[in-house]
Amino acid sequence: MEPRIVEKDGRFFIEFAGKVVEISASEAEALKARPEAIYDVIVSHTRKFNFNTAEDSGENIFSM
Repeated sequence: MEPRIVEKDGRFFIEFAGKVVEISASEAEALKARPEAIYDVIVSHTRKFNFNTAEDSGENIFSM
């Protein structure tokens, strides 16, 4: 099933793969003009940020 934009009570959502992600009204409007960007919006709302604390430790800061 392709992702689709749904409006409910003035709020906007993208439904995809059995999941729902809320988006802003401006994002929904932009997607009407550029529907191919829907996957970019999904990724921006669902990705997790992974930090490697070993790279940020004090031990490594002077080994450049």
